[in-house]
Amino acid sequence: MADDTQRKKKTAGTAPIRMNNEELQFPVTYGLKAVMATSHSDMENRKRLTNVFEELKIDYTYLNRSQSSKGSYMSFTYSVTLNDRETMNRLYELLKEIDNLKFAL
Repeated sequence: MADDTQRKKKTAGTAPIRMNNEELQFPVTYGLKAVMATSHSDMENRKRLTNVFEELKIDYTYLNRSQSSKGSYMSFTYSVTLNDRETMNRLYELLKEIDNLKFAL
């Protein structure tokens, strides 16, 4: 019985997730856009994001940034590779802790 529980835990993290009638399979690489208030410098905002990626050992590549029309927000786009669902969940939990992060897609 314990072996079945352990097996389920191991496969649950790599099991596909259904989104918009399609399956999200791990590992998955996608463009993560983080929109942040400009109350901190670009360098500080990028450091806060990369600290999260590095803590979770996520492969990432910085792609670009763009500023909102009024200059209140800056969006940073990274290509990230997530190996399992647990890492994905933890990523968004840690991103929520960044004080000037408005949202991440």
